[in-house]
Amino acid sequence: MNELYKLSLRAKVDTSHKSMFFAQKAETEQFMADITVEQDATMDAGRDSEYARLIYCVTTIVVTRAILGISLFFGYPLNPSLHSDKARPLLLWSPYAPTVPVRLYSFGLYVSPEDFKTTAMTNLTPPKTTTPNLLQIDLAREREKYLEEFNFSFCEDATKFQKLAKIGQGTFGEVFKARDKNNPELIVAMKKILMENEKEGFPITALREIRILQTLKHDNIVSLLEICQTRATQLNNYRSTFYLVFEFCEHDLAGLLSNSKVKFSLGEIKQVIQQMLNGLYYIHSNKILHRDIKAANVLITKTGTVKLADFGLARAFSAQKIGQPNRYTNRVVTLWYRPPELLLGDRNYGPPVDLWGVGCIMAEMWTRRPIMQGSSEQQQLALISKLCGSITPEVWPKVESLELYNKLELVKGQKRKVKERLTPHVCDPLGCDLLDKLLVLDPAKRFDADSALNHDFFWTDPMPCDLSKMLSQQTQSNFEYLAPRRFNNHQLSVMQPASTVPSQGTSKSAASDFNGRDVFTRK
Repeated sequence: MNELYKLSLRAKVDTSHKSMFFAQKAETEQFMADITVEQDATMDAGRDSEYARLIYCVTTIVVTRAILGISLFFGYPLNPSLHSDKARPLLLWSPYAPTVPVRLYSFGLYVSPEDFKTTAMTNLTPPKTTTPNLLQIDLAREREKYLEEFNFSFCEDATKFQKLAKIGQGTFGEVFKARDKNNPELIVAMKKILMENEKEGFPITALREIRILQTLKHDNIVSLLEICQTRATQLNNYRSTFYLVFEFCEHDLAGLLSNSKVKFSLGEIKQVIQQMLNGLYYIHSNKILHRDIKAANVLITKTGTVKLADFGLARAFSAQKIGQPNRYTNRVVTLWYRPPELLLGDRNYGPPVDLWGVGCIMAEMWTRRPIMQGSSEQQQLALISKLCGSITPEVWPKVESLELYNKLELVKGQKRKVKERLTPHVCDPLGCDLLDKLLVLDPAKRFDADSALNHDFFWTDPMPCDLSKMLSQQTQSNFEYLAPRRFNNHQLSVMQPASTVPSQGTSKSAASDFNGRDVFTRK
């Protein structure tokens, strides 16, 4: 009995303990569930609070940045109160703002101030604007001050000269007649270098011209005296203007030919052409190509000295190496004076390109107008063919190798008529012969400067004579820029058959162009 009682009692105790255990377990689970619910509610409330604070922070920053941007844009001083301790968080994205400790609890993640700037707020970064910050403004002011105070050691101030008149206009600059204020008797020509198209740096054409003119010293080459500049100020957008200062020449050949009162005798024509060839011989001997020979670039002083000017397109050249042809640009020389090899795309050329221009100018000394006035490269080639004959491999070996030979429509079946067309104008057989040798299609057969100077044209009567007597009758300067246009839109009588060309003594007579229109009146 005792054993049975003990067993039953033990069973009751075990049952009681189990009941208590399960009761305590249920109570514990309910307690934990209540705690979990409370924690979830607390976390949700905290997260909502963090979201609200984040939205508030972002809104405040955006508004503040907008105010700062407007202040910087209109140049108003910033409110000093924005730099107070309370306002520091508002300058979070400002480059001069102090480091602001920022804590952001989002999805259970803590973000440091550095990570907040670079990572967490990446998608909230405001769009970039062109509004300069204070650092950029300070740098711009320092640059302006530097430019205003900068002194070019070897360039004097252009204000030392007083501009008197504009006497020239070209692709690469303007030319002014000016007087030295300190020496009123010194008259110079100032060539303004156009800088408007240069984004940065100095124009390469001007640098090349300066270097070449510093190298060349000859009576028949215009002299470069100095380089001067204007100071950089707010008025010229802090960009200096540079001038090349040359000796002043009273006339250019184009201006003299435009003046019907200027009459050149045969001896004076010889003198002009001879001095031109002397200048070309000098620059070619120094391995320089002018590449813009035309009447407007031939200057003449009142004492009768002829000077080649405008070396803006000039460049040095070298002898062709075996298997390595030169690759110069063919976009040089004014169209009416451009030789056929350049019109056909040749890039491996040399001094003959300048001698073609001399031939055109020499003929112009009698016609008083350019002899071939093409409006395009195609038309210019057609005019050359009608005067000098068709361009074929028979008269010009290897011409078919030029780039544009097979791309352009060349005139066929034309015979050479240089002497035939020019004889009524030139009235000198030796002059016509020299022209015939200068206006040769094949550059390899064209006369060079030395051969031209040795031609009998310059060594027979009348000999080259002084120009000063004729020029002394001119009380004003003669420049192409100031003169009326001396050419027509159609072709001149020199391009017509000899039967239609007026005689040398005719004062007013018309000649028809190839289409039969009256376009030229000889005076």
